[in-house]
Amino acid sequence: MRALPAEDLRTVRAYEQEHADRPQVKQLIDHRLDQLEHGATPSGGDPAAPGAERPVSAREHPSISPQTGATPTEPPRHGLRHGTYGRSKPTQPNNPRQH
Repeated sequence: MRALPAEDLRTVRAYEQEHADRPQVKQLIDHRLDQLEHGATPSGGDPAAPGAERPVSAREHPSISPQTGATPTEPPRHGLRHGTYGRSKPTQPNNPRQH
């Protein structure tokens, strides 16, 4: 969005309003339009650069390999450990003072 001029942002906002009409997206566009109206300039970013629409693959990013990747881990366990889930235990009152 930062690379778009105000005219293009207005076009995107109109499309958003007619289709998904997401308040958060319209708010971001309105905020950027306000920035442009107060002196900000489009960033001039590279439209061909990878972004959310086109993630970088491992083939395009040579530093990613099995040797440099994260170590796989076991998924987290849910519930309590060692079969204690669902066992009846006396409950403690929230306030330990006697009534």
